[in-house]
Amino acid sequence: MIQFDAKRYWAERSVAYRSTMDTDYHKSRLAMVDALIGGRLAGNLVDFGCGDGIYLERHEASGGTSIGIDIDPEMVNVARQRVATYGGRHQLK
Repeated sequence: MIQFDAKRYWAERSVAYRSTMDTDYHKSRLAMVDALIGGRLAGNLVDFGCGDGIYLERHEASGGTSIGIDIDPEMVNVARQRVATYGGRHQLK
């Protein structure tokens, strides 16, 4: 049986992952998800694997309340910094 330690995997890769957020790949990915959502973010949102909090930020900017959960504490810290200006309408774990 193959065992996978997701916590260790993301702890080892979170810095490199964050450095790719301004690449064309991630911009295209965000545009695709935005098109699928169609601006319909409202109410409460739970983002499992919230990463750097890009969707938490978009949701809270539209007035929503968010819970972001990520396995890597460093990514939670990055997400916390990203949404800090939205008046505490979020929880990060």
